Amino acid sequence: MKLKENLEQILCPICKSSKNKIELNNGQFQYLKCMNCNLIYRKNYFSRQEKEELYVNAKDFEGYLKNIDKFISPFNRILNLITKFKNKGKLLDIGCNLGLFLSLANKRGFETYGVELSKAAVIYARKQFKLNVLNKTLKEAKFKDKYFDIVVINHVIEHVEDPISEILEIRRILKDDGILILGTPNYNSIFSKILRERWPSIQPKYHLFLFSPQTINLLFKRTGFKLVYLSTENREFNTKNILIKSAYNFMSEIISKLGYGEAMLITASKSDIL
Repeated sequence: MKLKENLEQILCPICKSSKNKIELNNGQFQYLKCMNCNLIYRKNYFSRQEKEELYVNAKDFEGYLKNIDKFISPFNRILNLITKFKNKGKLLDIGCNLGLFLSLANKRGFETYGVELSKAAVIYARKQFKLNVLNKTLKEAKFKDKYFDIVVINHVIEHVEDPISEILEIRRILKDDGILILGTPNYNSIFSKILRERWPSIQPKYHLFLFSPQTINLLFKRTGFKLVYLSTENREFNTKNILIKSAYNFMSEIISKLGYGEAMLITASKSDIL
């Protein structure tokens, strides 16, 4: 599917500055860098029809289902992080896909809820895992104020057209002592700097934004959150050569601990200032 871009250039969604430069360009897509806050964002959004084709009408989950066991370990790591702060309560997963994460959270005793744009994914989550999942956006769901103890938005915020509006809605529905768990690619990673346009996490077909710890922190400050915990990690390197894999894993662990891993996993809480 070839996506057509609108002609109107967008402002930086965080600081609203129009001052930018081209950061990434491979001839098919462009990402701009805000010269004021350093956020990396796509030059153009998608049309309504294109978004529906990408998300609402998405039906091909064969690849995900084929490798579903690979998601259990990272999902359990997220749950282990959550239980350091909360071991029970109402948990919402935004963009819950087929519901695997929520099913694991259910087993740990959390009262789970989900929102998901794909109709097919919602049907699967309800049928396979008996989950309480709505086929709506977060705003369309219209949850009550201060309803959730935990809100998870894992590798979703980079897809959202208005990150500030999304995080503000999360703040509204999160209890005052609740926690936000956010996962997203780390544009400040070693691999993004080396690979540039070839970095697999860019995914211009889907990702409107590329965040760094700096720009996530700014997003939180603009929406009444404060960062509590941030870690980074790298993807697995598939090779049958044990020596190469061991060397990669050793270097990957060091890079991740220094904050330069490919993906960020962040915990945040409400701040007193909005």
